[in-house]
Amino acid sequence: QFERECLPMHELQQHNRQRAVDRCACFQSHASNAVLQVLGGAGAIWGFSEVIMLRHANNAMEWRVASMVVGSVFLIRWMFQIVADCSYLVAWWSTDDDPSSI
Repeated sequence: QFERECLPMHELQQHNRQRAVDRCACFQSHASNAVLQVLGGAGAIWGFSEVIMLRHANNAMEWRVASMVVGSVFLIRWMFQIVADCSYLVAWWSTDDDPSSI
């Protein structure tokens, strides 16, 4: 009554390989979002202020602070995205740990 059927080894290996691919894709997605959203937001303030000639040698430090503030806001937003995705993925991956779900 308490016996379970064992999964064939190739199915278990394929399942583990797919989880590794999913984790790698998750990391790549969040890494690219960090570059695009966090660094891009801070760089946009820095670059745009120079393009419209608001930033010059006398006020570069103030614009650095403004860029860091904007970058920090986007960093916090990016971290909330990771927390939301990880809480979803942990629940999703934990249901995949049950071999009977394959």
